Amino acid sequence: MQNFFDKWQPVFEVVVRLLGNGWRVNLLDDCPYRIKLTTPELKRYAITIREEKGRLAVYGFAESRQWRGNGARCTVSPSRGATGIADDIRRKILIQAREDVEKAQEAE
Repeated sequence: MQNFFDKWQPVFEVVVRLLGNGWRVNLLDDCPYRIKLTTPELKRYAITIREEKGRLAVYGFAESRQWRGNGARCTVSPSRGATGIADDIRRKILIQAREDVEKAQEAE
């Protein structure tokens, strides 16, 4: 049986291309229950995707030891295509990303 990462990685490889700006699936993250997306454009910002209650939960947050923000969160139906998922990430997660990164940098 495939784990979450193996099942959804091909879909999110398409999603990161649609997002542009150097987004990529982070293959260094070895958790089989989530997918982590990163970009060099937003240093220390990550988006993680995991399955919760039959939906895909998408979390965007600044990776910081000093600053704890709420980040951004949305859920997406697993039946949505890569284009719909990328649109939701762009509208609901990335809109707050730069602000979170700036706040995290100020705290450090």
